Amino acid sequence: MIMIFHVKCDAFPLSSRSNRINSLERSSSLKSIMNPWDDLTWAVKENARQWFIHRAKSRGIQWENMTDSYKNDDNFTRLLEIKTELEDMSMTYPDYFIKPFHGYNGGNLNWQAAMEGEAATLSMSANYWPTYSVLESQNWLRWNITRHVERYTLQHHIPDIFKYDPIYETYYMMNQLYETPLSQQYILDIGCSFGISTEYLASYYNGSTIYGVDLSPYFLSVAQLRNERANKNIVYIHQNAEYLSESFGNVTFDKVFIQFMFHEMPQNATQNVVKEVYRLLNPGGLIIIVDLNPHKLNDQLSINYFRKWAFEVTEPHIFEYYTTNMTSLLRNSGFRKIDVSDNDPLNSIYIAQK
Repeated sequence: MIMIFHVKCDAFPLSSRSNRINSLERSSSLKSIMNPWDDLTWAVKENARQWFIHRAKSRGIQWENMTDSYKNDDNFTRLLEIKTELEDMSMTYPDYFIKPFHGYNGGNLNWQAAMEGEAATLSMSANYWPTYSVLESQNWLRWNITRHVERYTLQHHIPDIFKYDPIYETYYMMNQLYETPLSQQYILDIGCSFGISTEYLASYYNGSTIYGVDLSPYFLSVAQLRNERANKNIVYIHQNAEYLSESFGNVTFDKVFIQFMFHEMPQNATQNVVKEVYRLLNPGGLIIIVDLNPHKLNDQLSINYFRKWAFEVTEPHIFEYYTTNMTSLLRNSGFRKIDVSDNDPLNSIYIAQK
């Protein structure tokens, strides 16, 4: 998830700013009045989140209703139980994951971020196609991803798994390439968040074994609650994607999806994840990465120092991602047949084969 906003001098209400300063002045824990940059950082984070909520509501997204549904006694009790069941208490979180981002001081390690994930995600995709409904935009975003995978498979594997049927004037898929039918693939969704991407994959690849991995036990708990409601039989695992072998051992996959995650990570962590994915894929398996198109990001930020700084407040590693050459990273990790396309107005999709 990524927040793009315009920073103006009048973007920070004076009353809000004054209340913040007054509360800080009253705090005995502070040795002196805040560094002005610290105060401005707080204002950027708070106003970015409020702006995000306002934009969601302007598209008809019921932000409070969607988030409050998780707070009723039955749901929250179940969320706490799921968190106890899923959370790896021995987990050592990397530094980049415990820093504030997305306008939350706790990053993704808190219930508020997890409960607001669905509304925030719908808001982002709704912004890509303003003339479509919120749900149409979200479905279009997800369908585009699998459409690109189908196109890639058709382009690179026609001799192996596709055969042309002249009667129906279409291609049909053959199963000789895989040990199991294509409807029974092993598919991994890394950085699955609250589960919306994983749920789509479970529906699209119906009959396959679907795993979702995320570093936040809070988001995973929401994902599992949704999983129980929809009866999708997705397996969710609390794991750092840099060390997937600790959870999967000798298990291998036919497809690994990584959606909207790498812009939230430093380059060295991204490299580690790509190498782990290569190890876990079956020969001929695919890695599918969907994330910001750096060139379009550059156009939107257009680059003055203050706007870059303000943007980095909510996305601390965005400019490391901006300088990452994903194609070279994939090639250097052993992948081949690398394809890069636009998935939607803001994001690119990278597909490559082991």
